[in-house]
Amino acid sequence: MGANLKEANLREVDFEGANLIGTSLWATSLQWADLYGVQLQRSNLSQADARDANFSLANMRFCTFHETNLMGANFYRANVENANLTRVHSINSTWVRANLMGANLTQADLRWSNLRRANFTGANLQGTQLRGANLTDIILPNGEKFHPQKSDLSQFTGLRDSSLI
Repeated sequence: MGANLKEANLREVDFEGANLIGTSLWATSLQWADLYGVQLQRSNLSQADARDANFSLANMRFCTFHETNLMGANFYRANVENANLTRVHSINSTWVRANLMGANLTQADLRWSNLRRANFTGANLQGTQLRGANLTDIILPNGEKFHPQKSDLSQFTGLRDSSLI
């Protein structure tokens, strides 16, 4: 708990179910790592390379992912509530049913990601790139369910500057 693993090479490591609360993983290589169900609350993963990592069912409340490479990562049903995901590179990632309530996704790149049923209530999506993303049944920052034909995204401050095309 609270370990310092910054800049470590942890590629393909199996952390399934581990307790890593408050751990510094700054600039760590986590490519293809299995973090299924891991407890990562208040950990720092800024500038880490977590391409194709599995974060399914992980608890990452209040984590910092500033400028982290999350391309192809899996966040299925992960709890990422109140996390800082500013400027993350998360193209073609899976965020199905993820809890992103209150998360800061300013200038995040989520192009071509699967966001189906993700909850963005209270999240900041300013400048977020969402082109090609699956937005089916997401919950918008104001708590409303997204309807592709009915939702006027210009009214949502968190999505006002997001790129959907």
